[in-house]
Amino acid sequence: MPGNSLEFKVFLSVKALKQLEVLDPAVQKRVKAAIKKLEVYPPAVEIGKIKTRPGEFRLRVGDRRVFFRYQFSSRQVEVIAVRPRERAYD
Repeated sequence: MPGNSLEFKVFLSVKALKQLEVLDPAVQKRVKAAIKKLEVYPPAVEIGKIKTRPGEFRLRVGDRRVFFRYQFSSRQVEVIAVRPRERAYD
């Protein structure tokens, strides 16, 4: 739907940056490409709400989970964490 999307600026928290830096370069590339898709709302990827954390969403990228929140007033997306699936919800 042209004209119905919003553009957002994506920011990574210090924690998310550190978690991303330690990943294998090929995985880093996939995660970065997926995060880039969050720049447009609604995103071109499937996201899910985190029931136990109001306002947070998750994005699946292989066996990684990217946790983020939208800040609609400032049109920003804050990436909170990039975790392996088995420890994602601890």
